[in-house]
Amino acid sequence: MSPKLKLLTYNTGLARFVLWGKSIEPMPYVSERADYLPEFLAALDADVIALQEIYEAVHRTNLAAALAAIYPHVMLFDAQSPLGLNDGLMLLSKYPIDYRSFIAFDDSLLDDRFFTRKGYTRCVIETPLGRFTIFNVYTMAGGLFRHPERPGIDRLRQRQVDQLVANVKHENGNNVVLLGDFNTGPQVSPSNYASLLHAGFVDVYVATEHASCEPAVTWDPRNPLNVNSPHRMCPPQRIDHILLDERSLESIRIRSSNIVGHEHVVPTTAGQPVTPSDHYGLLTELEE
Repeated sequence: MSPKLKLLTYNTGLARFVLWGKSIEPMPYVSERADYLPEFLAALDADVIALQEIYEAVHRTNLAAALAAIYPHVMLFDAQSPLGLNDGLMLLSKYPIDYRSFIAFDDSLLDDRFFTRKGYTRCVIETPLGRFTIFNVYTMAGGLFRHPERPGIDRLRQRQVDQLVANVKHENGNNVVLLGDFNTGPQVSPSNYASLLHAGFVDVYVATEHASCEPAVTWDPRNPLNVNSPHRMCPPQRIDHILLDERSLESIRIRSSNIVGHEHVVPTTAGQPVTPSDHYGLLTELEE
């Protein structure tokens, strides 16, 4: 049997903050969804998990403890914003993690800088398919008040993408993979998405023949969690990606890539189950 590697990217939507003494949840049922998250992730059995929007220390600590037997290696940082929220990025791995770093984007919206720290993490992991440099990425949407596809927002996001690509170009020898919530895709802000492909990356979801078997979006305004979202007027979109350096395809094959997490399985106090997040995840399997 040939060696394999399963990668998952997942925006948890566990955003909660206190403003003027009031607790605000952009997406509801944060506590219920946080409690369900370990079960959800364990069932997917990925080898490396890249998470976004997991901000609270208690959620990070509880998740790491609940999954320690499966994922003994954890990477997170504490790059805090003025409001006290961290970068929201967390990486879980079955294999040891080396050369850890967090890089904040040089350009971002004022409200993004106030509430959180947009950026990406970088690490190196030795896997059954060889040595991988993995970037867990979270680029900007439109902040609290701007439409994510406004031309000015696209230009600002493009500068974030350019900064990421410039960093990636320094990688030599390793397989390189970008995972995360890019807030751009074929349906929305396509010029930002196209620039990632032009930089030499392959969208694993597009590259696999299994793509047509799954819903082709990772964020849907029709999801009940998004009814009161600041971006509820946006179209359905596939903005969560796993992008593989095209040079890696000389020795690695994309075996499958599927969107996960669209089932309503999390029990709530309202009596109606919801999805584990306002986003859906992307799970891909690579093999030699």
